[in-house]
Amino acid sequence: MRIRVFNLGCKVNNYEGEEIIRQLLERGHDAAVGLEFAEAYILNTCAVTNEAERKSRQAITRLLRINPEAKVYVCGCAAQYASARFEEIEGVRVVKGVANKAGLIDYIEKDTENTVVDIEPLPSVYPVSEGAFAGKTRASIKICDGCNRFCSYCIVPYLRGRLRSRPIEDILKEFEKNKDRKEIVITGVDISSYGADIGENLLSLIRVLKAEGVRKRIGSLEASAVTEELLDEMKADGNWCDHFHLSLQSGSNDILKKMNRHYTASEFLDKIILIRKYFPDAGLTTDVIVGFPGESDADHRETLNFVKAAGFSDIHPFIYSKRSGTLAARMSQIPPEVKKLREKELIRVKNELKAAFFGKHAGKEAEILIESKYGYTSNYIKVYPEGTLKPGETAKVVIGGVFKDGVRGRIIY
Repeated sequence: MRIRVFNLGCKVNNYEGEEIIRQLLERGHDAAVGLEFAEAYILNTCAVTNEAERKSRQAITRLLRINPEAKVYVCGCAAQYASARFEEIEGVRVVKGVANKAGLIDYIEKDTENTVVDIEPLPSVYPVSEGAFAGKTRASIKICDGCNRFCSYCIVPYLRGRLRSRPIEDILKEFEKNKDRKEIVITGVDISSYGADIGENLLSLIRVLKAEGVRKRIGSLEASAVTEELLDEMKADGNWCDHFHLSLQSGSNDILKKMNRHYTASEFLDKIILIRKYFPDAGLTTDVIVGFPGESDADHRETLNFVKAAGFSDIHPFIYSKRSGTLAARMSQIPPEVKKLREKELIRVKNELKAAFFGKHAGKEAEILIESKYGYTSNYIKVYPEGTLKPGETAKVVIGGVFKDGVRGRIIY
């Protein structure tokens, strides 16, 4: 059967979508990621914000426009959070949650006629996994699920449960299988806490992930995970990308406390300084929430001043989204028009910082890994090479001026 998987949301969702594709292919189906004609669609949803949940529901309409006769199977965080809403949508055959997403394949093969809601209990440990179907260019490896942090704005721990770390030997098996890829990305819901439940830690994992000639990239980190020991190991290895995504969320200590983030702005800045000690040209990206309950104009100014001082290479701004069931949902809310204004101000600063980072690297040589009509440097600059290269190829370029959402690159070889 021709089946297409459509992933929404984070890199973990993308990985889990690729896990489903691997199992579909093993069972003889024509399976891939994409919005194209198919007999059945698997929609892998996101619930991190109200907007993400709304887009998850709208995606069903998009899929059925491609093939009105298709059957739609829904899984993921939004399905876990609001299964009844998806059950009511015409065309949906099965609604599963976060656990055992690949269980949808059994329903597809049985050709279930009536709408079924099958929200399985979350496992207490990380289930044994054969891993995901890897693309030609890069492979992602999920090392953990769940989260114990319970940030006051976040619904994820309530949907994905507590931290469950994947055994190192299981990770290594998938890592070894993907050594022929040009880049391997380490991902998970909270990779900074990796191993806390199984007597390991992120550093012990990093030490054993060895592969000559393969770029390795680490996913989103908490500031607490950035240590001299971790950075020293990554630097000595020589193949870890100099790109770090640290989730800031706010530059105001008062707001950070309300968010239950467990660090101060100055402590966060110390981690940035430490990263640059080991990786002077590092790309440093972050997430920032604007309009969090109780955020004053002064708090917002503190955030703007902080991101400028930090010199991030890029910022992902999020307007605070009230999620029922979280502590922040019970706090005093900020008017929508104020949130929107603050987002605009943050986007302006984001664009200035991004342009400054591009400008700092103009004229420098860098290696890029091609994904489409563009490629990425190790520090995550998006480069549009002046020439024709195929996905999976690498090239040495001289960084040029700003072009679209990245820069131009003159190919040297």
